[in-house]
Amino acid sequence: MSTLQSLSFFKSEMILLLGACVTLFTESPRMGKMLPSAAALATLAASAVLCFTGPQEPVFLFQNFYTLDGFTRFFRIFMLAATAAAVLMAASSKALSVNLFAEHVTLLLFLCFGLVLMTASTNLLSIFLSVELVSILSYLLAGFSYRDIRSKEASLKYLLFGSFCSAIMLYGISLLFGLSGSLNFSEIQQALALPENRTAGIAALVFLLTGIGFKISMAPFHFWAPDVYEGAPAPTAAFFTVAPKAAGFALLIRVATALFPALNEVVVHILYTLCILTMFTGNILAMAQTQVKRLLAYSSVAQAGYLLIGAVLLTEQGFRAILVYLTAYALANLGAFTALMALSERGTNDHLDDLAGGARRKPFAAACFAIFLLSLAGLPPLAGFIGKFELFSAALREGAVLLFFAAVINSLIGAFYYFKIIKTLYFSEGLTEGSEPSPYGIPLKTVLVLTLTGTLVLGLWPSALLQFTERLFY
Repeated sequence: MSTLQSLSFFKSEMILLLGACVTLFTESPRMGKMLPSAAALATLAASAVLCFTGPQEPVFLFQNFYTLDGFTRFFRIFMLAATAAAVLMAASSKALSVNLFAEHVTLLLFLCFGLVLMTASTNLLSIFLSVELVSILSYLLAGFSYRDIRSKEASLKYLLFGSFCSAIMLYGISLLFGLSGSLNFSEIQQALALPENRTAGIAALVFLLTGIGFKISMAPFHFWAPDVYEGAPAPTAAFFTVAPKAAGFALLIRVATALFPALNEVVVHILYTLCILTMFTGNILAMAQTQVKRLLAYSSVAQAGYLLIGAVLLTEQGFRAILVYLTAYALANLGAFTALMALSERGTNDHLDDLAGGARRKPFAAACFAIFLLSLAGLPPLAGFIGKFELFSAALREGAVLLFFAAVINSLIGAFYYFKIIKTLYFSEGLTEGSEPSPYGIPLKTVLVLTLTGTLVLGLWPSALLQFTERLFY
């Protein structure tokens, strides 16, 4: 489809770009953070409405660089919802000044645009350009609290490690182009099927997985995550743990569906090993953490390991399970970071001891935090249980018994450090007992209520989401 024809199906993304430009000029000392937040949320709402327009059958846009299908629509809504939560969290964040708040939410909107493009890309050139757009904007957001030395450090580490992984990914893309003479998936798959291209094809896909692994914080490409999540402002860290990770898995599914079948056996063995390595690395390192944000960062690495189970299987059921688990994980992780902000008494809760007595100071926020942690641990009847059930049962159906037992063992390890936080909230004496707890505003309460409702509803009535994800692959 030509460029002009494609624009008629690109309305949701154009609204994001237009709204981001408008939001940049909404800074008002009198209105504080209210006007930029309202402009950003209105943009996201308008874009979400337009997501439901257009044909239901797949449409190939911009000379087959992008594909608009049910899969893309799912991630459109996912990214818009995650960005809306990040905007609400940022509106209550003490780490983000009023003076630069309009610029912050503008970058969030541009980042949402890049993430949507990333999930829709079906050409190696568009994949690389969208990944780089997302990366550059992420580097800026990670260091947005320019007066905080940890935020500067986080941005620099993110930039250095991200640039290294992007260079390796680009080398993999160049190898695939050299083998096939094209950047289109179909022609690359035909070239990879030739016996003489097998070794070079395996190397190229491994290099390509490096860039994707960086985005999803897959071991051994996870080293940036703890430092970046700890140093970045809490709303930014929460967004990074959810939206770029989801976009990375969307990209992995696209690449796996199109390119992996030609090298099925070898790629499965590589992913199999990385999946188990990621689960154990994230969970074991999380157990030793006393900094809450670092603990949640390593937890995010472990969650990526669980999600990789669906990619290892290379089946529609495995891919569906990834979407279900991503939804449950996003609700719980965004809610956990929001609850952490609400429990904060000094603008930060870097240390586990800062949460001591939190259940007595702020019972609702503490209860929400506990529920989100239990969902991440996979306990019923919460959304996390449904996600893990779908992933683990898919592994058993495909005969991946070792993978199943590794995931179960890691879930038990993960439950240990989640319960450690809950124990601190409810059974440890607070350092500020007797003092008046600081209030948390309506934006944080809104995110808490919405994520809590989603976690409970998806856990108790998962059929709607399961049926929706099933339709995406048929």
